[in-house]
Amino acid sequence: MKKILFIAAALLIATTSLLAGPTEKLINVFNSTFPQAQNIKWHEDENGYLVSFTQSGKYAKATYDRNGQFLSALKYYRENDLPVNILLAVRKKYVSETIESVTELTTAEGVSWFINLSDEKKWSVVKASGDGAIALQYSYKKQ
Repeated sequence: MKKILFIAAALLIATTSLLAGPTEKLINVFNSTFPQAQNIKWHEDENGYLVSFTQSGKYAKATYDRNGQFLSALKYYRENDLPVNILLAVRKKYVSETIESVTELTTAEGVSWFINLSDEKKWSVVKASGDGAIALQYSYKKQ
């Protein structure tokens, strides 16, 4: 009987710790960083927390470590939300290609933009940095 109680207590503790979710402090940090976030969904794994949400009509994600420290944020949007210097640099270098979508990555090191381009023959992804530098990441032929 003691063995059964011990196993039941251990399962209860394990389940409770797995379902702990983000701390109130982390939620407050998130809310102050993204005050207009809506449709907020928290996910927890062994590395920390992923929170997906929308802000100003755009889908976004943020990651935090187990201690609640910010790791990164991703925002997904169209070309009209790109900073002007990035948009001009891409348009200048890839004149004949269409900007299909943008993924903005923010980390402690800064902000980068991964821009999906297409033309009649290929799909490409370029990476842009805040100073307007553009580098081709990869390109695929269309079939």
